[in-house]
Amino acid sequence: MTGRHPRGNANRDRGRRNLLRKAALLRLYRMHGVPDGAFVPPSLRQFAQWKDSAMRLSSNSFSTVSRSATYNTRLIGKIEQLIRDLNGSPDQSRVERLEEENAQLRTMTAHLASGWHQAREDAAEARKGLVSEKKRSNDLLTEISHLRAQLLAYERRGLRVVGGGREHDSFPCEPCGLDKDGQLDP
Repeated sequence: MTGRHPRGNANRDRGRRNLLRKAALLRLYRMHGVPDGAFVPPSLRQFAQWKDSAMRLSSNSFSTVSRSATYNTRLIGKIEQLIRDLNGSPDQSRVERLEEENAQLRTMTAHLASGWHQAREDAAEARKGLVSEKKRSNDLLTEISHLRAQLLAYERRGLRVVGGGREHDSFPCEPCGLDKDGQLDP
């Protein structure tokens, strides 16, 4: 003889069926939402004490839902997850929210860094173009000054310039845009 009470298994089975009904109800709440005024146990202890005669739910002893009840270990784990899902563990939801915010900030930082690098490259390219254009402008102004000096030298020697040589008697010169100093008129 094992010394067990012959009804021990029947009580345990009845308690397990009650746990399964409660767990099924919580699964329905998770899938379809919690109806107004419905009770959602915030803890495993309150889950065990939960009773509702209209839904044929009776309270269980806490030993039925404790970790020491090895015959219910997997079921208790699932019930704990349901309770967390429905009540939203404040620490877990905060961690998840902060992780999501962190991921968004990392994405935004990467996007801004990429934009900054592109803007820096564009500015460097624009500076190169500006330096090149300034050099070309200075080269052209130098060439114009040399040509102007040559023209004046020819006129002083009494040589006649093709085209009359009198285009630059009035300044600024309309055809080439030079002022009297041989500089481009802005």
